[in-house]
Amino acid sequence: SFGSGQYRGALRLEPVSGNVMAINVVDIEKYLYSVVGKEIGYGVGEEALKAQAVASRSYALASISPVARYDVTATTSSQVYGGYLAELVNGAQAVMDAVDSTAGEVLYYRSGSKGDTIVPAFFHSNAGGHTEDIDKAWSGTAAIPLKGVPSPEDSYALNSAPNAYQWEVSFTPEEFEEIARKAGKDIGEFVELEMETSPVSGRLLRLEIVGTEGSVVSVKDSIRSFLGGLRSTLFTVNQGESDGTVWLMDASGTLYESSTDADLMGAGTDGIASEVNEGNGNFYAISESGKTRLGSTITASDGEIIISGY
Repeated sequence: SFGSGQYRGALRLEPVSGNVMAINVVDIEKYLYSVVGKEIGYGVGEEALKAQAVASRSYALASISPVARYDVTATTSSQVYGGYLAELVNGAQAVMDAVDSTAGEVLYYRSGSKGDTIVPAFFHSNAGGHTEDIDKAWSGTAAIPLKGVPSPEDSYALNSAPNAYQWEVSFTPEEFEEIARKAGKDIGEFVELEMETSPVSGRLLRLEIVGTEGSVVSVKDSIRSFLGGLRSTLFTVNQGESDGTVWLMDASGTLYESSTDADLMGAGTDGIASEVNEGNGNFYAISESGKTRLGSTITASDGEIIISGY
């Protein structure tokens, strides 16, 4: 026992910076008894529990480090672990049966040059309809080339748990300026967001907050914490109320301001002009490299920007 919890295995206590760190040393299969139900729930079907057991076992074994104090945490930063008390709740027996029936089963990636490597089987409650190539989600993960695939079943959450499938937050220009300051850069007045999206899933690969005095950049999954804890990087951006100010940047990087109520027009290679902002205050320009720019139609003191995600 430790604190209000009870745990299988042993408890190792280590001094760390004047405090004591409690580390549960536990057999991998018994560890999974207290993980699988916490992660996927205790009311799902047998095959889903088995799949979660294989994924959680693979993730844990891929996380083993011979030099670290511990291999995984007990929270969502690794996998949620409830200790022995998680074995006593309703539905726990089905979880333990699923772990026992898949004992020792893990996912491997087979490489001709490096042999078999355990896959760090990252999992999630909902992917918003499509997963992402692993190297586009995190840095330093290209050794195991997991590829993004459609996950249309995610939309079922719209009926049972809509907040698990879609979300929305808003930012004022001043809040973007403060985000930049916290990142160590005074960008002056907010001008625009510059975004690069993944061709695989549509998630953001790069986000730049641009101001009159400079800009700050965040990439891949770090964009979530950069913007204060977004639930994913799969989102679209829309302007709120606007004062009609539009900023455009030429090839040399010079910003030009325009204040007009007229719709912004663009001409394609066929010479035909068409509305770009369609009267909603947004305009997008896509470069040859596929980079998308969202132009700001608001000043630093008016309006808000809505981020709608999945």
